[in-house]
Amino acid sequence: MTNTQRRLLPFALAAALAGSASAAVYSSPYSNPGTDGEAFVYEGKLTLSGTDAYNTSGTPGAWSYRDLKATANPNRGWGHTSFWMLVEITAPTSLTLGMTSPNALAQPGFSIYSGESVNDSPADVHTYSNNGNDLTLLNSPWDKNGPGGSTGLTFTGYAFNGVTNSLTGTFALAPGLYTVAFGNAADSNAAPAAIEYGISFSTVPEPSAALLGALAGLLTLNRRRR
Repeated sequence: MTNTQRRLLPFALAAALAGSASAAVYSSPYSNPGTDGEAFVYEGKLTLSGTDAYNTSGTPGAWSYRDLKATANPNRGWGHTSFWMLVEITAPTSLTLGMTSPNALAQPGFSIYSGESVNDSPADVHTYSNNGNDLTLLNSPWDKNGPGGSTGLTFTGYAFNGVTNSLTGTFALAPGLYTVAFGNAADSNAAPAAIEYGISFSTVPEPSAALLGALAGLLTLNRRRR
């Protein structure tokens, strides 16, 4: 490596780690009816790339049940009352999700699954696995996206705050489509309360991918000098 390349290296790495500013693309309403003609209950589709951010709001129902009943427990959410988003990631990314509510009683939670839900009847989106502990809830009866009606979505991660009315969580994601369910805790003796939340999405490039890009650029520079 030449002296010039050594001097350029810190600047190249800093630029790579900072990422490039971009504009989030939001499509709403979003509808993919699949082969059965029934679209999933996505509020919309959000495409994020580079260093990006997007804010919205929603009034979801239950992500979990705070009373911990065996028949309505914290391992499941009510799918038809949650707030669902389809998120497209265009490059290796660190995605940060946020929820906050003016309601002091709010207990926010969200779940991420890789993949897009299609071939689903909205009326069947009842329960779902919110923390990965009971995946039978995720795939029956509504998630039949794979070949021959097999599993379509794959559980990726979740976050939940049972103490205060705000929540953030960060996930390292590869490029692709992701399904995100937002909601709050509720008592199963009553209909899950719909609580207003501000919902935020922000991305930065994964450091490993950024470093590889910077090194590739320096190798190209080195070849040109030779």
